[in-house]
Amino acid sequence: MHKQVMAVSLFVAALAGCSTHPVPNSEPGAPGSAGPVGSVGASAEPAAVDPCSGVDRCHEVARVDIDGDGTLDRVGVSIYQAPAPPQVVVGEATITVLAAVGPNVRRIEVSSPGVLPTAQDGSPQPFVGAYRISRKAGADLVFHTEEGHGDAERFAVIGWQDGRLARVPRPPEDASRPVSSTWFIGSSHGTHEWVTCADGASVTMNKLSAPTAEGIPLPGGGIRQEDDFIFAGGNWSPNGSRNINDENFSYDFNPHTQTFQCQDQAEH
Repeated sequence: MHKQVMAVSLFVAALAGCSTHPVPNSEPGAPGSAGPVGSVGASAEPAAVDPCSGVDRCHEVARVDIDGDGTLDRVGVSIYQAPAPPQVVVGEATITVLAAVGPNVRRIEVSSPGVLPTAQDGSPQPFVGAYRISRKAGADLVFHTEEGHGDAERFAVIGWQDGRLARVPRPPEDASRPVSSTWFIGSSHGTHEWVTCADGASVTMNKLSAPTAEGIPLPGGGIRQEDDFIFAGGNWSPNGSRNINDENFSYDFNPHTQTFQCQDQAEH
C-alpha cells in the first residue's frame, strides 16, 4: 500500500510540473499560453483612428487607400437631412465625408437635393465605391447624391489634392459648357450613360441609345458613343471618341450600381 501511495504522488507531481509550460503553437494570451497580450516584450500596432469618433449620425463605409501611400484609410459618412418644406417630399441633405488618413481626420461636405439612394432598411446609402478615376495611386470616392427617376443622376467624386479631400470635376460634355463638380449622368428609358476606368487618371464616358423607340426599330439601331478623357493638372482633356453599333440596350439598368463600371478598390 505504501508503494501505491508513493506512485500516485509522483504521478500527480509530474502532471503539475507539465502544466507550468505553455501549450505549443498557442496564440499569445490564449488559455494555456505563456502570457497575456500586452505583457513585457510584446509589440502592438497603434490603433487606427476612427473617422466617426464624436460625429453624430456617422458610420464607417469602407477602408481604402485615399492618399496613395499604399495604406488603407478609414472612411466614414454622416448624413443630415433637413426637414422637407411644404409640398416637398424630402428636404435637402448634407453628406459629410470623413477620412482617417494617418493620425488625422479630413472631411468634406457635399450638398444633395435630398433624393438619396436607400438601403433595404430605408436608411440613406449614397456611397457607391472607390475607383481609380483621376489618379494612378490611391482611389477616388464616389457618392450618388441624387436619384434621377428619369432625369439625370447626380454623383460626387471625391479625390485627394494637397493633403486634403477635394472634388474631382466631371469631364466636359463639350467645350462650351462650364466645368462642373457634379457628375450629371443621364438615365432614361431611351439612353443609358456610364463611366469606365482604365489604369487611373483616365476614363471613358459611354452613352448608349436604344435600338427602338416605343417598339419601332430606329435607323442604324443602337449606337454607343465612347468619349475618352485623361486627367492632369486638375482638369480633363479629350483623348479620342468613337461611335459603335450596339444592340445590347437593357431596360434593367441600375444607375446606382452600374454607372461607375470600374474596379472597386475599397474593402466594404
